[in-house]
Amino acid sequence: MVQFKLLELFIKNEYSLAGLYKIYAGKFPKFKDFWSDLTSDEISHAYMIEGFYSDVQKGNILFSSERFEEEPIEMVINHIQEKKVETQKKDITIKDALSVALEIESEMIEEKCFDVFWEIPEELKDVFHKIKKETLEHRDKVKKTLDNLA
Repeated sequence: MVQFKLLELFIKNEYSLAGLYKIYAGKFPKFKDFWSDLTSDEISHAYMIEGFYSDVQKGNILFSSERFEEEPIEMVINHIQEKKVETQKKDITIKDALSVALEIESEMIEEKCFDVFWEIPEELKDVFHKIKKETLEHRDKVKKTLDNLA
């Protein structure tokens, strides 16, 4: 069922990003709280999305198949995975890490990954609006931190 596949992609994306931010927290002790906060938010997003499974089974959630393609979110996930491997193999600077985070958070917004739902209960729309809002906040927080280092 396409709905389960889409949910799985969203969940994988959130956990993948949390994993990258956790690596950054360990790599940059001065910024540990910053990265840990972002990690917690991403895990929280994954938990919220996991809560949709029962609603999908009941048929309460439908996705617009014309609007959503799996490829954009799969590309974001692959990008995150590549950055995780790269970060563990190479020395990177905090500016590099912040630039990657800014790029990934921006990709999620630009690809309109949170705009795929068209027939869902209001409380679930609220959850995705919250995730979108927090993603915008993450992007702004990362950008501000990056700008302060310049």
